[in-house]
Amino acid sequence: MLEINETYSQIIEVKARFTDKINILSGRSGTGKTFLFSVIAGYCANNGIKCINIDYKFKDVFDAFLIEKLKQFDVICLDNADLYMNCERFDQLYYLDRLMIISIHNLSLVDMTLDSVGSYQVDYTKDRMYVYRRSR
Repeated sequence: MLEINETYSQIIEVKARFTDKINILSGRSGTGKTFLFSVIAGYCANNGIKCINIDYKFKDVFDAFLIEKLKQFDVICLDNADLYMNCERFDQLYYLDRLMIISIHNLSLVDMTLDSVGSYQVDYTKDRMYVYRRSR
């Protein structure tokens, strides 16, 4: 589990609680998902948690070698995963047994029926960001 409850840059109140092994953020562009990943990275760095943020720049090297390297991290954030994710890669990531937060539009690439996969909503305004788990 990862829980964040703090003020970012003395401006934005951020409250997020990720309770699943794989935490899926979906939603339109511009809703704060990428910003949330930078908040998570800062929180992890300040609390001694090994975290990696992966985005579209990794799409050409996202293979078995990179997946093996991800084992050294406690938290894995995958932003805009539609650009490099497929069902086979999702299966490989699932068995890493790490906390993952994935921003993705195409939910058909993720097996949402697994018990350890949860869907999350980002509610972002100018001075606050709340992340909450959607009910099944």
